[in-house]
Amino acid sequence: MAAEEMRGHPPDPCTPGDAGTCITCGDVAVPVRVVEVRGTEALVEDEEGRRETVAVDFVPDAHVGDILLVHAGIAIGRAGKAEGQVKEDR
Repeated sequence: MAAEEMRGHPPDPCTPGDAGTCITCGDVAVPVRVVEVRGTEALVEDEEGRRETVAVDFVPDAHVGDILLVHAGIAIGRAGKAEGQVKEDR
C-alpha cells in the first residue's frame, strides 16, 4: 500500500508533463480537445499533443472533438463545440 493511501489520501493520479507538472493541474483551467469518451471519463489532448484522461461528470454530454476547460483532472465546462457541430444563426 502506498504511503498516501495509508494516510487516508488516494495516490496522485496525475502524470507530470515535460515541465514536471500535470497538464491539467495548474492554477487555471486548460482548454483541451476530447479524443475519446469512456463513460464518465474522456481522453483529452492539449495544444501540444499531450494526452490525459479526465473526469467529465460536470460535462456529461461531452463528445469527441469538443473543447473542454479542465482543472485538476476534471472537465469544468465547455469552451467550444466540435468542428462540424457549430450551427450558424440566420
